[in-house]
Amino acid sequence: MGLLSESDRITMNRERVLSDAKTRALELARAGYEPPVPRTDIPAPGENLLATLKMGVHMMRQGDFVTDYEVKLGARLPRYSAAETLRRVRR
Repeated sequence: MGLLSESDRITMNRERVLSDAKTRALELARAGYEPPVPRTDIPAPGENLLATLKMGVHMMRQGDFVTDYEVKLGARLPRYSAAETLRRVRR
């Protein structure tokens, strides 16, 4: 299926998972592992998506398709999806 590569490791014994993970982490550290540089070229929606989602929630409530509680949830969720993009833009 191609889900695992040759370097992937599997621990079948649940009591050894933490020990095996620690051993692997120490091996990587000794080998000079450095995490990859985070990508910045991935476009992420920001204020436009936030406005669209807010309008969608508003229209769903006006049409009586959602409850007040769902509106409350709908008002919070878009903020989390666009928050990181908005933070980066405003810096």
